[in-house]
Amino acid sequence: MPIAIVIGGPTLDKIASMTSASGVDDWDILGGFYNEPAKLIKCETNDLTVPANAEIVLEGRVITSEGWIYDEGPYGEATGTYGGGLPHNCRLVVDCITHRRNAIYQFATVGGLKPGLSDMAVMNIAIESDIVKALRNAGLNILDVYMPPGSCMNVAYARIKTKGGGDAKQALCIMLSCSRQWFPKVAYVFDDDIDIFDDDRVKWAIAWRFNPQKGTLIIPEMNVLPPDPLALCDHPPVNLPKAGFDCTLPLIGNIDRFSFEAATVTDPFGEPPENLKMLTEEEIVKEMTGFIKEKPRTWKDILMHFHGQSNPLIYRAFGQIRPKLGRLAERRPEYPYAFADSWFVFEKDMK
Repeated sequence: MPIAIVIGGPTLDKIASMTSASGVDDWDILGGFYNEPAKLIKCETNDLTVPANAEIVLEGRVITSEGWIYDEGPYGEATGTYGGGLPHNCRLVVDCITHRRNAIYQFATVGGLKPGLSDMAVMNIAIESDIVKALRNAGLNILDVYMPPGSCMNVAYARIKTKGGGDAKQALCIMLSCSRQWFPKVAYVFDDDIDIFDDDRVKWAIAWRFNPQKGTLIIPEMNVLPPDPLALCDHPPVNLPKAGFDCTLPLIGNIDRFSFEAATVTDPFGEPPENLKMLTEEEIVKEMTGFIKEKPRTWKDILMHFHGQSNPLIYRAFGQIRPKLGRLAERRPEYPYAFADSWFVFEKDMK
């Protein structure tokens, strides 16, 4: 079987090579990334074509008649492991090597302690694209998809805006099966207020919004990447269970959604206003009293209103009027979602 091995070339070519589109020729996919026909050239010793901007091309033949008898490795895999054992392969005969002048031999170490940052990192981008496309085709309101590099293509996060009670579970089913039927093995779905690119916010949502009994989805006997050592087999077909975790708040049922919202009073408010007049404690007490009397205010409202003033004075001023205040736990419908908090009002104004 004639083959051509391409080493090096533009990053866009690598991403295109990882992109799957059913029924579309690979060279058409590459041309689509450049918005023009792919630039190709014929090999010297066989009829195969390769990208014209490749740095190095190895032309050769795989000798299948001898069988799968040659040890392969063990080499570190893109998974960060040694794969499913010591596989066997056919012999490859190299007939010709072509290259550009001053060719660059591009590679990255596979495996190691940072396998997600090796040469297979571009695979994450292709899988993310597959997931986004599949979720959109299913009519789900997908906002972000992210595959953390350290998971080596096997863990995916999605941030969605839920419209129906089953959106999260449906998203998990799609995520676990839509990319080459292999990736990912584990999927998480989060609400739209969770930044899935922030590892701390992801862990927070898993810790405080994930219900292990209702939010865990396990699908048995799904296709996985053959080098997965849990598959106990180095050649396809192999299968393992896959797991999905619903970390979204339920749309139905008797829950207090207000209790689940992230406390955001420590968020920065930007630079203080120009020409800010610094107030005394007495002046802050007077202004704060009028501010709360206008309408119910949250603590974040108060901090934003007095942004730039001395924090100790703000706290002391609030302490002076706090005994006169009551709290309303209900969220006002017109108030922005991210500013959720209980409301301070004067006792005489409480209904």
